[in-house]
Amino acid sequence: MSVSESADLSRLGLTAAHLNLVVAELSRAVIISGGIIAYGGRLRPGGFTDVIMNEVRRYGDGRHALEIYVPEPEYRDIPVDDLRNIDSRLGTSGSLKLVSSDGKVLAVSSLDAAEPSGLADAAALSAMRRSVSQLSNARILVGGKLSDFAGSEPGVIEEARLTLEASKPVYVAGGFGGAASAIAQALAFDNFEWAPKGFPYGAESFGVNDALERLRATFDAWTGSDGLTSHERRVLAISHRPGDIASLAVRGLARVA
Repeated sequence: MSVSESADLSRLGLTAAHLNLVVAELSRAVIISGGIIAYGGRLRPGGFTDVIMNEVRRYGDGRHALEIYVPEPEYRDIPVDDLRNIDSRLGTSGSLKLVSSDGKVLAVSSLDAAEPSGLADAAALSAMRRSVSQLSNARILVGGKLSDFAGSEPGVIEEARLTLEASKPVYVAGGFGGAASAIAQALAFDNFEWAPKGFPYGAESFGVNDALERLRATFDAWTGSDGLTSHERRVLAISHRPGDIASLAVRGLARVA
């Protein structure tokens, strides 16, 4: 699951609380369907990680339903004991995965022996995104920054491209603006004529356009299936209703499976 706030929320009459509802609904639908959520995000209190963990505790029935991937730029600033406590609190329902800057997935117990790679943060983030793309079966995209992003390109756009390169489907929920909307437009899922002028905000910058061009070329060469009809794909691309987004994403996943 790739999700972060976008600069378009207020222009769409939405707030961060609406985004939390979508994350919760998506998490619940995947868990109830028997899937495992893979999420690469920050471990700060009150973030999307907490929303996902709450749904896992409520609906996971104790089975392994969550994998949290943390890149080196994030975990190297967190005391090892704190990381162990987080991993312990997940219990049988989830696990904490640490991704080094060279793409190796480490257990928290091995962190003492892991030496920092010294690579730049952008390379470390790309390594984490590549590892998660290869280990997961699909990716769901919601929101995402198009400016002031961490990495060499907007993270949600990079994650979409790496997922397609790994021959996995992407499910694009663009109704919350941001990178997901830019992706939906670039891949012609909808023209977004209904949206505010200059939507999504920041999509016209050179770096974003370059990233979208690379994504479009990858999508055009992709031969896989997301299990959705063109109409369903469009509804997913423009809806801001949690129920629509969750049901369409899980429907596509079920058909592919």
